[in-house]
Formats: sequence, C-alpha cells, structure tokens
Amino acid sequence: MKRKLLLLIIINLFFLPFIVNAKSHYIYDVLKEEAENGGLAKEYTREHHDSFTEEPSKKIYHWYASNNTEGDEVQNKNNVIFGNFCWQIIRTTDTGGVKLLFNGNPKNGKCTNYYDSIYSDYFNESEKSVAYLGYMFNPNTLTMSNITTSFSTYGKKYGKNVTYSNGIYTLSDLSSNIDDNHHYTCESSSSTCSTVRYYYTVVGVDAYYIELSGGLTVETALENMLSADNVNATDSLIKSIIDEWYEYYLLDYNDKIEDTIYCDNRTIYDKGGWDPNGGSISQYSYLIIVSPGNLSCQNITDMFSLSNNKAKLTYPVGLLTISEYSLIGNSNVIHNSSRFWLMDPGRFQYTGASVHNSDIIEDVNKVRDIKPVISLIDGIKYVEGTGSKENPYVIRDLNKSNIVIDNDDTKGTISNLDNIINIEELTEINFTITPAEGYKVQSINIKDNNDNIIEYTNVDNQYTFTMPGSNITITPVYEKVKNSINIEIVNETKDLNININDLTQVEFEEEVNFTITPIKGFKLNNVKILDSNENEITYTTTDNINYQFIMPASDVTIIPSYERVSNAINVEDNKNTKEIEIEVNDAKAVVYEDTVKFTIIPEEGFEVETIEIIDKNNNKIEYKKLSNNNYEFKMPDTDVTIKLAYKKIEKLNVIDVLNNPNTGDRVFLIILLITISLWLGTIIYKKNESKLKL
Repeated sequence: MKRKLLLLIIINLFFLPFIVNAKSHYIYDVLKEEAENGGLAKEYTREHHDSFTEEPSKKIYHWYASNNTEGDEVQNKNNVIFGNFCWQIIRTTDTGGVKLLFNGNPKNGKCTNYYDSIYSDYFNESEKSVAYLGYMFNPNTLTMSNITTSFSTYGKKYGKNVTYSNGIYTLSDLSSNIDDNHHYTCESSSSTCSTVRYYYTVVGVDAYYIELSGGLTVETALENMLSADNVNATDSLIKSIIDEWYEYYLLDYNDKIEDTIYCDNRTIYDKGGWDPNGGSISQYSYLIIVSPGNLSCQNITDMFSLSNNKAKLTYPVGLLTISEYSLIGNSNVIHNSSRFWLMDPGRFQYTGASVHNSDIIEDVNKVRDIKPVISLIDGIKYVEGTGSKENPYVIRDLNKSNIVIDNDDTKGTISNLDNIINIEELTEINFTITPAEGYKVQSINIKDNNDNIIEYTNVDNQYTFTMPGSNITITPVYEKVKNSINIEIVNETKDLNININDLTQVEFEEEVNFTITPIKGFKLNNVKILDSNENEITYTTTDNINYQFIMPASDVTIIPSYERVSNAINVEDNKNTKEIEIEVNDAKAVVYEDTVKFTIIPEEGFEVETIEIIDKNNNKIEYKKLSNNNYEFKMPDTDVTIKLAYKKIEKLNVIDVLNNPNTGDRVFLIILLITISLWLGTIIYKKNESKLKL
C-alpha cells in the first residue's frame, strides 16, 4: 500500500553530546602515547623482565632525546608530584609500572627545584674489597690487597700452579722469581701451606693479591665475591640511607609502589689481571655492567627486589642503573647540576672499587648526591597536570564519592550504574539511558557539588564520563519525540485539514484534530489511522466530519475511504399514472450524476399536465423531454422526488372550440383538420366530374 502525501526522511539527533578529547589519566600512558604518536619516547624492544612473579604483560617505553633541545623538551613532559616530592618519569616496566627518579621538593606546586637530592654521602664505607661495589654485600668476601713498592720476593717460593688436598695447598712449577705473569706463594720458603696467595704483579711495581684457603680456587673465589648465596648479607651505606628515607617519607604510599627489579649488575665483563691464565696489567680488573641499553641482569644475586630472597630489599626502592641512564640518550633529559650515584659497579682494581654515577665512574668512598628511584604500580593515575615543570602530573590518593541520580522514571530508565557509592576519582563511568516510549534524551546534566559541569560522551545512548573528586548528580532531560503525519490520497478527498503547523514535527501525546470534507457525490465510508507498525490508532468523531486522536510515538498515516452517494427516486402523483418506468436497477440506490431516464404512461383519458423534480432541499432539478412520454435528468447527491400532475382529456365541440379563445393548439388542430378535409373533398369531386363528362 502506497501512502504518500509527504515523503520525508527525518534524521533526529537526540542531542549533540559534549565532544571531549579522550585523554587517558594513566601515568603509564604518558610514555605509551608519546611513543605511539612519534614523540620523544621510544619502545624498548629487547627481552626484559622487571618481575619474578609474572610474565611481561606490557611493552616498555622510555624517554629519549638525541640533543639538548629535545632533552629540554622532555624536561617539560616528564615531571610528577608523588608523595609530596617531585620525580621524573624515566621509563615504564614490563608489568605496566612506571619508574620515577627523585627530583627534589615541589615549590608552590611546581617542580623547578630539581637540583635536590635526599642526601650526599659515600656509596659504601670501604673500598678494599670487590664486595663493596654492591648495593648489598658480604663483608667477609675475599679481599684483594695492594702491595707497595717495598714488596720483596726474598726467600719465598712461587709456583705457576697449585693443587689442594687435605687442607693443604701445594705449589707446582716452582720458581724463585716473580715476573709479569701470575704466581702462587705460601709467603715463605715452603711450597706447602694452608693459606695461599695469588699474586698479579710486575717486578718492582705495585701489585695486588687474593688469599685462598679451604681449597678455594681463583675462579671460585671470584664467583663467591659476586654470586654466592650470602653475597648480599649486608646493606651498603647508600642502601641504608635510602631505606631510612623511604621508611620516613614513603611508607604510607606502599600500596602504590610496585615490587620491581633493581639491577645491580656485577657480572664480570673483563676479568683482566684476575684471569688465572694471565693478562695485561694495563687492563686492571674491571667489573663492568653489560652494554648500555640492556636492562637485564645475568645473576640472580644482582636482581634486587622484595620478592628475591637472594637479593632481598627491605623496601621497594633503589637507584637508577647505567642502562636506564643510557637509554634516555641526552643527559639533559634529567635535571642535575651535580653527580649522583647510579646502581651499577664500575670496576675494581688494586687501587680500589668504583661505581657509576651520572657523569663518570667514581670511587665508592667519594661523596655524591643520592637520588632514589621507585616504580609506581600498574594502573596508577594522575589527577591533574601536563607534565611540565610548571604544571607537573599530580598523583595522590583518589577521593571516593557518590553518584546521585535525579531521573524521571516515567520518561526513561538509567542502567549499568550498579555501584554508585564510594567510587574512586578518575574511574571511568559508563551507563545507558533507555527513554520510555514517546521520549528521547534531549541532554544530560552531570554536575559536581559546586555546580561544575562534568563533560561526557555519548554513542547510541551509551554515556561515558570520568568521575571527579566529589559527589555528582546525573539529571537526564527528556523531550517528547516528534513524528510525521502522512495522508493517503484518494480522489474523493475534497479536503482533509489538520490543525498542526508542521506535519513533520508532531509531538508525542499531542492531540491532533482534523476535518474531512468529501467531494460532492461521495461520502466518507471509513477512516483508518495507522502507526509505523501498522497498528490502528483509536480516534473519535461525533459528526463524521471532525476527528480527534492522540499522537503516538511514531509516524502515523491517515487513510480515509469513500463511496459514491446513493439516493432514492420517489414519485409523487395525483393517482392518474397508469405506469412510470425509471431506467435504473434500484430506484432506491441511484448514485450521484447518473443519467436517469423515465417514461410516464398516464391512465386513459388523462394526460400529464406538469412534471416537477426536486431534491431533498426543495431545489428544482432540470429535466429534458426526449419524446411524448420520455424524459431524463442527472441524479443529484440527495434523494429526489418526481411530482406529476395530470388532467382529463375532453371531447372537442367545434363550436365550443371556436367560441373558446383559449383553446390554443387544439383550435389550430381542428382548423387544420377541417382545411385538409375540404381540400381532399375538392380533389375527389373534380376527378369524378371529369369522368362524367367523358
């Protein structure tokens, strides 16, 4: 069925929501988004683990600047206030955490006092053993001692090799001299002893040695210094300072700091003079971490964390590593005006132990700045800020607030807001509004306690906003939907008037009034009003002209149906009609504008005197005489009555006719007949007279 008075395509946008830039508040995403957008952060692609307890779940991103200009730019992107201190973001961890480097005390909410450190002191209290290179160490680890130029070889025996049995070392390949190679000695003229020294020296020049006992070999001694189970028995001085500071200032923030690995990589990169097979004295005995850029430790005793019993931390805090420092590229990324200690050992030689700092490899007994490193847990959020020195990211305990729903349930329902109390600040809130039939959401007011508007997004009635730090009220504003009224056109509709200004914007539940006036000769048979699902809408009327209905929540179509008017033909006479024939099937159902033919046969002795055809309003209907007794007329749109009047036909008396001046046509007829008769008589007479003469 085609119904078209108006063909309208209407796009109703329920409302234009606030469109906001979807900005993540996760501190991890600061670097992630910077790297993904081609900024001054990079993805770390080498294999690495920051945890013993789980496999890597996220990618590692780190700041990187190739020059001072880029370094300055990073400085205005990586500043954080946490635990009432300023920090700088260095990198993320593969568990989703974020490593922060201490960067001073905030001033008026700004991180411009970046030369601060928590303290300045030694890395460790001694430099006489390789053990003191560690963040933790075993003070009983074998010591390497240097020998002065007063070193004497007089009366001593030396061996190229040594064997051990039953508590006694025995020298072999004996020699009375010491050269540029390694030697074992009992420090006497004997070739056997319970404690033996391993020397590495040049004749007449400083040398160093390591003492072996209990069957210990040089190789085993080196391993024990760096990898034995008890190698981390004692805190270094710098660890003690950091732990004391953490306990005082950050213990209350433990739930936001992750247990990650702080790598104190004491792997021997080049054994140098320690090599039992010899080597050049110029190499010394370096202990160097693996190449910069590799964040991994090789020995479990170097992987300091809360969960590693072989390198167990007291608190989840440590120092920046040389690898992390190298990853950032340009040192201008980190604000510092003085050297600060890094985690990694640098080297050990007979002159002492050295550790990396932010500038060079430094002796452990030098005083340098201490800048701790912590790692925030996965999912930590910042409340405000852009990361600049003037406006750093602020990380604090998130407020918990409630949601109040101010909703008219008769117009719509709100769902998916099951938890509406004690909601943590910055939580993403998602909810759905389902309008009741006939309604749509015009807008939503989300306001905090101070009447500030909270921005939101809307996709298909799915609403999303970020919870602020105070209670909020959600107030949906509804409006009735507006739809179209269409009319199905039929030729019999003279007029269908609807008292609505705009047929495309008729509001739900609005009363619609309309009138229908059919064209002449037709009457309204039926009216249907259908919604968009073909359901009939109830309407009222008292006179079949004026109609009313209530607008539903969809488009409607008004469908009038008509039929031609059928009326009756009545005959009214004076009872002198012998017969009247009307040429229609049913004289009681003659439709408008039909041609009605009728024949009138009067009784004998009577003739039709007058014919009058009138409608029900007494209007005269014109008719046409076809022949003596045949007539026709056009049927109006009402009943008609044919009124007949008759008169008697009287015998003619010529004298009377002649004496009667009002005979009219009859007189003319009689005279005509007499004339014809006389003319015929004359003709007959003349013919007969001719015959007689013959």
